[in-house]
This record gives sequence, C-alpha cells and structure tokens, in this order.
Amino acid sequence: ESVARIREWSNYGIAETTRMYQNAVGFKCHDLVGTIPFLRRWLANGGAGKNMTCHHVKNLCSSSVFVRAFCPITCGCGDPISDLFLSGIHEGCPMCNSTKTYQDVISQAPCTDLASNSPMWRPWADQLVEGIRKVMPIDDANLFRNKMLTLGCSFEGWYKQKA
Repeated sequence: ESVARIREWSNYGIAETTRMYQNAVGFKCHDLVGTIPFLRRWLANGGAGKNMTCHHVKNLCSSSVFVRAFCPITCGCGDPISDLFLSGIHEGCPMCNSTKTYQDVISQAPCTDLASNSPMWRPWADQLVEGIRKVMPIDDANLFRNKMLTLGCSFEGWYKQKA
C-alpha cells in the first residue's frame, strides 16, 4: 500500500504536494524541516551538517519551490508583506492566508500602495524575472522587471494592458 501511495504522490503537482505534506503533519502553513525526519536528512546530505533547519536554507527561498514548500514560514509565505513575491500555491507556498499570523499582519497593515521608490520592489522584481524568464526571452523578462521598478503598484495596470 505504501508503494502505491508514493506512486500516487509522485504524480502530484507542487500545489498538491505542498498541501499533502502540510496536511500529513496536521498543519496548513508550518516549517516542516524538523517535523518530517527525511527533510533534515536530505538537507544534511547536501553537506551542511546534521542539525539543519529552514534558517540554513533561507537564502534559497526566492529561487526554490522546494524550499518554499517545506520552509514556508522562514521564506515569508505566511507574511503578506514579506519580500517574497512568488508566494502562491503554484510557487510552493501553502495556503497561509488563513493563519492567525497572516490575518493579524493584514489587519494591521496600512491600506496604502507601496511607493514606487520603496526598496521592497527590488526583490519582488528580481523574483518576477526569475519566474518569467523560463517562459519568455530574457529581454522581455527584464522589461517586466524594469517596469515594476519604475511603476510600482501601477505595474499591474501596465501588465493588464500588455496581456
């Protein structure tokens, strides 16, 4: 039966796999390294040591779906105003928007657009390029990045006109 379950799981996409692992340990949005034993062993085999935690791989959050899926809190999936742009379920983040922490941040956040010169736009624009350069030429991806950096929140309107 366990072999059949593993075969079934191997056909899941990233959103289903993330949801499955979170549900398997009774969470919706929780760092799983330390909770699921094989994850710590997997990270340790990467050469970084036995006592690996999500904090050891935080620098990979913006570029790794796997790290976001297994370290969502450390990566910022549970914080709606973090510097993580690729935070949807298809980018590896579980559904964190129903957690108390997420709701508390939303309820206390100012209801204003982020200024276009805010430093928060840079990591978001860089992650946007990483996400879209897989499906379009790098020059087009850089155009999107530059537009996001210059337009700020108005980028959404520009993008909708382009699409």
